[in-house]
Amino acid sequence: SSGEQRLTLLARAFVKDPELLILDEPLHGLDTYNRVRVKEIITAFCERQDKTMIMVTHYEEELPGCITHRLLLKRQFVD
Repeated sequence: SSGEQRLTLLARAFVKDPELLILDEPLHGLDTYNRVRVKEIITAFCERQDKTMIMVTHYEEELPGCITHRLLLKRQFVD
């Protein structure tokens, strides 16, 4: 399924322990259980002081609580 493929791609990204991680809709297509798990993993990643993450999402509630900056687009304008 697309959810399983997404989990596999995310696992590959986190295993590499990158300095910069870019995530495009990482929770899209996941069931509730895996959405919670992945959000916990994302939060743990961004809590590391030496790591940078760029995450794109349509839903603000999907953002981890540890973010330090955000850019909000509304009707193609930066808010």
